Amino acid sequence: MATGLNDGSLPSHEPDITEALERFGENLRRARIKAGMSQEAVAFASGMHRTALSRLECRERAPEFRTLLRLARALDVTPASLLRGIR
Repeated sequence: MATGLNDGSLPSHEPDITEALERFGENLRRARIKAGMSQEAVAFASGMHRTALSRLECRERAPEFRTLLRLARALDVTPASLLRGIR
């Protein structure tokens, strides 16, 4: 059973986390589109599988810190921009 501590999955009973995931997914998708990159290109540049990136954009997973940094570098944005609007 997933605990939500190490695997990036989240319990559905945490609405604040769910809202943060929604915002992160939107920010990530917006940054990817603005960069003119496909999911495949961003995934390759950040060293992850395309389905993992898709799950982040679709709000199904929370990113690990190192993933956040890799995505920001791949998209040439700041990590803060991917977290914009999350409180």
